[in-house]
Amino acid sequence: MSRLPINQTRLVEKRQFILALRDEYHNKKTDLWTCFIMYINFLSILGCKYLIEMNYWQREDYKKAINGYKTMWHRSRRAGKSLGLSVIGVFFCIINFGYRANQGKVVWRAPRGNQLGQAAEWFKKNPFVNNVKIKDGWIMVMESEPIDIKPMTEGNVASIGASVYIIDEAKKIKKGHQIYDEALESYGMFAEGDLSQKRMISASTGARLTLFHTQYISGEWDYCRHTYKECSWITEEFVQSERDGNPNDPYYVKQEYECVWVARGDTAFQNVYVVDMVNKIVTHGADQFHFGDNDFFHENWKFPPATHAGCDFNGPKTGHYVTCGSMDLQNIYVNHEYKLKTVEQIKPFGEKYLLEIESGPLYNIPYAKECVKKNVKCFHQNWDQKVIAERLYILDHKNIIINARTCQYTVINLEEAVTDETSVFRKLKKSTTQHGLDCVMHQVHDKTMVLTSTEIETNLQEDVYAMGGFGNL
Repeated sequence: MSRLPINQTRLVEKRQFILALRDEYHNKKTDLWTCFIMYINFLSILGCKYLIEMNYWQREDYKKAINGYKTMWHRSRRAGKSLGLSVIGVFFCIINFGYRANQGKVVWRAPRGNQLGQAAEWFKKNPFVNNVKIKDGWIMVMESEPIDIKPMTEGNVASIGASVYIIDEAKKIKKGHQIYDEALESYGMFAEGDLSQKRMISASTGARLTLFHTQYISGEWDYCRHTYKECSWITEEFVQSERDGNPNDPYYVKQEYECVWVARGDTAFQNVYVVDMVNKIVTHGADQFHFGDNDFFHENWKFPPATHAGCDFNGPKTGHYVTCGSMDLQNIYVNHEYKLKTVEQIKPFGEKYLLEIESGPLYNIPYAKECVKKNVKCFHQNWDQKVIAERLYILDHKNIIINARTCQYTVINLEEAVTDETSVFRKLKKSTTQHGLDCVMHQVHDKTMVLTSTEIETNLQEDVYAMGGFGNL
């Protein structure tokens, strides 16, 4: 007689364990992590060798994902992402975790359907899984809600509720693509309930300008990073063969195995230092280090107090943007960013900082005139090509040190900025969403004396006249 697969044996014991585990969590109020260890121990009894293997950092990553609301696993290739996610997904199902009607509902999304194949193989090894229906989009879990596992498409991101959201390979969800917007929309599936009743877990190798990088720079996710050097099963010889096999892509190994947020060739600003003041980590191009590992960023490093501010005007739908920071001989510091609805809200920044606004050309002039009428203390700067070139020169020749958590939008702008390959001189490729970057270019002004209202009004009228007039502004 042939031996049955492990997930078809000992049905009575497995059902009893599920009931006992739910009783521990829901009635006896045993904490989630203890319940997870009970689950791992039972998998061990059932002989699930590969599913329960974990070293110290894998155990810690499990603990963060089980206990925390939002967790990121930034790992090298072949570092056990899909295996770990499958173990977690089944656990939350059988324990019936979550809020009211969403209890036990786990959603798993990946950019493309073919990326779900590896997860399917691990689910087949889990003794609590009855059936794996990847083509239909379901993992059937014993005595529990099925796991909803599908590609990230418009039809698969809305109109359902769940308590656990697993995002697999978010680095392949690139900004500017429709799938990126759909992925952000998918967060709405988890609106119901207190944060303690919800879990979001994103696991991937890393790449800039992707959903995974957006999650990282948001500062909202508990970030776990592990390179191939922490994986004893990935040898140096293999990684070297990967380097040799990609001679035209010097970034490949750094990105895929060393877990570096790589700045690729056409990145406009490779002098940006993104500082996470909570975790005390600095990301700079192909490097990432902790406070104390660098002479400049010592263990007690802080941003200098902000002295300057820059404002970028936009229409009522987008709103006006302001950044605040300072500058010395070597560095530009960007401490905070703000999004404002009205010109009136800009006024306090002029009182506290040396504030520059964009007073022209074109649609900025009416906002500049409104600043005059509302007595906003600021410097008026017409944004011509000469000034842009001067400010770009400053940004190129100093380090840009920016707060990852208080300047999330501006960090993205700096990361996204690329050079215009069609231009014969140094020029940025224009984007309609670079408001934070434009603010920083205003912030780095060196003005010290504010003009009188009469002088500003005269300059504005000259700007209007030079462009043929706007009628009654």
